[in-house]
Amino acid sequence: MRSAPGLWDAYRTETEQLTAERIPQAGAIFLGGAAVFGVFESVLYPAAAVPFFGLYLLAAAITVPLVLFRHELMRRRRMVRSSIAAGVVLSLLPYAQTLWVAPPMELVGISVVCVVTAMALALPWGVRGQALVALVNVIGYACAVSVNGAVSTSPVILLFVVSAGAAMSVVGAHYLDLYRFTIFREITQSEEEAAINRTLVNIAKEINASLDPRSVLDRIAASTRATLRCDWSVILLWDERRNAFRVAGGAGDHPETYREISAFEFSPATFPLMERILSDEYLEIPDRSTADAVSAGFLQRWYTNYFLAGTLMCSGSVVGILAAGGRHAGDEFSQRTRQLFRGIAQHAAVALNNVRLVADLRHADRLKSEFVSAMSHELRTPLNVILGYTDLLMAEDFGPLHGEQPDILGRVHESACTLLELVNETLDVSRLDAGRSPVLLREVSIRAFMEQVERETGLLPRKPEVDLRWDLRLGYDRVRTDPNKLKIILKNLIGNALKFTDAGHVTVQVHYDRRTGTLQLQVADTGGGIRGDDLPHIFDMFRQGGNGPDHGGVGLGLYILKRFVEQLEGEASVTSVPGAGSTFTVSIPAAPVAQETAGSDDTQRPVQNPRARQHPKVQRLPVASAAR
Repeated sequence: MRSAPGLWDAYRTETEQLTAERIPQAGAIFLGGAAVFGVFESVLYPAAAVPFFGLYLLAAAITVPLVLFRHELMRRRRMVRSSIAAGVVLSLLPYAQTLWVAPPMELVGISVVCVVTAMALALPWGVRGQALVALVNVIGYACAVSVNGAVSTSPVILLFVVSAGAAMSVVGAHYLDLYRFTIFREITQSEEEAAINRTLVNIAKEINASLDPRSVLDRIAASTRATLRCDWSVILLWDERRNAFRVAGGAGDHPETYREISAFEFSPATFPLMERILSDEYLEIPDRSTADAVSAGFLQRWYTNYFLAGTLMCSGSVVGILAAGGRHAGDEFSQRTRQLFRGIAQHAAVALNNVRLVADLRHADRLKSEFVSAMSHELRTPLNVILGYTDLLMAEDFGPLHGEQPDILGRVHESACTLLELVNETLDVSRLDAGRSPVLLREVSIRAFMEQVERETGLLPRKPEVDLRWDLRLGYDRVRTDPNKLKIILKNLIGNALKFTDAGHVTVQVHYDRRTGTLQLQVADTGGGIRGDDLPHIFDMFRQGGNGPDHGGVGLGLYILKRFVEQLEGEASVTSVPGAGSTFTVSIPAAPVAQETAGSDDTQRPVQNPRARQHPKVQRLPVASAAR
């Protein structure tokens, strides 16, 4: 039964543990059976009672300490040997009994075969232990037969039968041991493979925790070094321009050595070690003395005695090499080490491919963003010219308008405004995706801010039957927030409500919540509402959820609003009843700068709008007191 030394040692340890577990039951069975046999023998042969009692005490003196000290014997790896020795001694005691009592040797022979068979089944001491116990029993039986003399069956036949039974017990012990070892090997291999798979899964998670190229390469090297318990690990990537491998990531005990090796170019044509790795796809050098002169000199220069390397394949081509090494040489790498290294190499190749794909996607996305940004800027210039001349024509600066001309110019102006809004939204999305829209917090007066928003939204297009109402409730006036993003959020909400409301009113409510320290913005309308199926997706890109006719647009406004709210660490929500209108609510954290006096005139005064006289449909609700 040959196997790897490590597996054989583990099996011996498992045998020691199993023997320690079975010794109490085996001892109890032996002593119990001996007691029953002794009672019957004492009844049949009263003269045997005294010697039997003495021998029984001796058997107990051997068995009980073995049971009591089994854990210590197992720790010292003496359990199997001690049980064999005890089995030998206990096997001789029944033959000593025959010196006082001369039982039929045929019955003694049967008991011998039963005892050695039971030992083979009960105690896993293997073929050697069983052979020794069986041999002692056969010799003891032969001596007992020769001493007793009086037998009805030929002594040769008795000895042959007992020897055959003992031999069969040895054969049975051998096959039981083989069967146990086979099961143990399969279980151990399964557990080892499961442990390797768990390790590789953890390594894959660690490697894929980042998509930054340099970070991924260093993570691969660090994971390889930690898993294989080696001194260093590096990753070399193929440079097509120079036709050589260069170190791109690594981990090790000596940073200066890593910096030195990073300056080298490893060309397969001039470096034999690279050629061997590429030809074999996996190379192991357990001792540098077995390597060629150039490779041995290289390994010695960097304090390396053992070396492992494997190729990283991507789409059938070699993209890199994973290498690891250390100072302490071994005669041969374990199968576990090989499996782990090859598994890491496979995960590393996948990770490099993912990094390359992500880099390509990021490059394409960057080109897309640059193109969209450039086109948006270029489109805004002619649109502003169109809007400017349209405004001049509508103001009759180039002469009076006749007939349908005002209506046509109004439609041109409306379409140009819609297109400009689309361009601006596209530009905002491009800036958000490119990360060029940072949050700029500064001190803001809510009252002054709302006056500015009211002036700008008063010019937004809306149906004549729609009233725009304002409700401002303040506990604090000055807060810290990003006014530009806040303005875009509020104007988008108001513009969206005006667009989808054909009659009724749009109410804008703004107040500061003292308890949560948040600025609450709420815009409610009496429009057609939003369909229930569209409500969960209303803030998604290119999604519109109006319950009435199409009002134009591509569905970017609420998406931009949601992104700005997230940048300000706020929350946005919507409730809607189809046919009865919608209510959008935005809650944004805003730290107060100065506390206003509750009930002061400044808090009570409504927002003033110098253009209110030009828009009779603008109404104001009573402004709530700060103490309310």
